[in-house]
Parts: sequence; structure tokens; C-alpha cells
Amino acid sequence: MNSSGSLLALARRVVASVAVLSLSACCRELERSDRFVGAAQIFRDASDASIDDASCPEICRRNVFFECVHSELRSCTVAESDGGAGVRCAFTTYECPRSPFEGVCGRRTDGAAIDSKGDVLGGLVALEAEAVAAFERLARELAALGAPETLVAWAQSSADDERRHVEMTRSLDGRAVIEAPPTDALALRSLFDVALENAVEGCVREAFGVVIASWQAEHGADPRVRACYRTIAEDEAKHAALALEIDQWTASRLTARETMLVREAKLRALTVLRDEQSRAREDAWLGLPDARASIAIFDEFARDARWLH
Repeated sequence: MNSSGSLLALARRVVASVAVLSLSACCRELERSDRFVGAAQIFRDASDASIDDASCPEICRRNVFFECVHSELRSCTVAESDGGAGVRCAFTTYECPRSPFEGVCGRRTDGAAIDSKGDVLGGLVALEAEAVAAFERLARELAALGAPETLVAWAQSSADDERRHVEMTRSLDGRAVIEAPPTDALALRSLFDVALENAVEGCVREAFGVVIASWQAEHGADPRVRACYRTIAEDEAKHAALALEIDQWTASRLTARETMLVREAKLRALTVLRDEQSRAREDAWLGLPDARASIAIFDEFARDARWLH
């Protein structure tokens, strides 16, 4: 399994298999309310929309927005008002806590760490910025090592993806002003060192990052967060697929001992990553799971990620 589509499918299976904890356990109920969404608004947002029972829930989710709270749909019915046909959406809204940044998966590289300032969103933006540096360095190293041009170009386009991710995550909260670090000063490394970092940061951590981004795309309280991480999950699946391609390319050029060390590094990275999940802090607005859910998500991921064993 090394295609981005397969990785994304794995992530979605993991997300679907882990039960979601009750919102009431982490969020304070604010109110229960109804809102009528008329035909004019429905068709303005989606000209091909239809007003019927099947499309009713999606209309409610698309048109009822509460910033910094989570809205849970209780019921949805096709209804009439003075302005004509529409749907009536019944919601319970919750105020959800925000957490300090405890670390989420993303590709990193030695010498390019960024201070997240302790804020969870700032930490996510910082991870995206670090990934820009990591891929820029990787592209230069692959070129210097004589890698196929397709891998070099893939790493360069991945850096461009990460720049876009910086802007996407930063736009969720304009206070998170973080720039990607310069990479020209980062030294080029040996084939073995590149393979080792790729195994840990790409094959393990970035692959798991696809799962977490997919979880956020499903469970973020803010619809902008869900849309943002839906795109990020798709891109990160491509980046993880690149890591697996690089893993195969480097393996054919390493010594037997180096190959064994790379494999051992993957297994250690899995152990470290599972331990990190025990310290995960839930952030309902961003859809980040708590420790219990994070461990369950990781265990499902590790069970299916056979290329890591």
C-alpha cells in the first residue's frame, strides 16, 4: 500500500471505527434553538440544491454557523414560511474548551523547529511551516543524491502544499502569525540520514497525521476547520505516499545493516508516537481528540499500517 488514495482510505476507516465521545463530556451546553433556512439562501449557496428530506441535514450543516462553539443537529424538517419553502434546523449548541498545544503529527527536520508560543492553533501553523522547510531540504537532498526527477519534483510540490497549509491554518485565527524558516543554511545529509528521517517523519508520523487530519475533518466544531482539514488530509496522504516511495528508493541503495536500522527506527517511532497519544489534549473547536480517543485511533492505525512492520 503506497498510493495516496489507499492511505486516505485507511485514515477514513480508522476514523469511522473509533466511537466519538459524548460532547457533553467536554463542552458546556449553551442553548437549544431552531433556525429556518429559506429557499433563497439555499439556492444562493448551491444552485443545484434540492429541498427534500434527504438533503435537509446537509442544508442545515452548510447554512447554520456558530463560531467557536459546536453545533449538534437534533432534527431537520422540510417546512414552509411566509417566504416559501425551506428547511427548519433544530440545534443544540455547545461552548467547547480550547487546549494548550501538546503536539500533533507533521513532517519535521533537524534545525528547523519553530516556537508555537504554546497556543494549539499556533502549534498547528508552526508544524505546517516546519514542513515547508523539511520538504525544501528534502528536495535539495534528493537532487544531490541522484534521485529520480519525479521524486525531487514531488518533494518540491509538497513544500508548496505546506505553504498553502500555513495560510489555510493561519486564516482560521489571524493571531497565529508564523513564517516558514529559511532552509538554505540546513546542511545536506547522507543517503542513510535522509532515509532515517524519512522513515520516522514521513512513513510513520506523517502517515498518522493523515488520520488525525481526517478526524479533524469529521469532528471539528467549526465548519471552516472541517473544510480546511479535509483538504489537508488529502494533501498529507500524497506526502505520506511520497515518503513510502522514497523509502523504497533508498532501501535499494542502503547496506543490509542500514536497512535494519531504518526498520528499527520505524518501530521505535511507533512506540514514541503511541506514548505521545497518552498526553493528547482535546480541542473540540479544532476537532483534536483527547488521550483516550487518540490511543484508540493510533491502535487502529498501527494495526492496518502493515508497511511499518
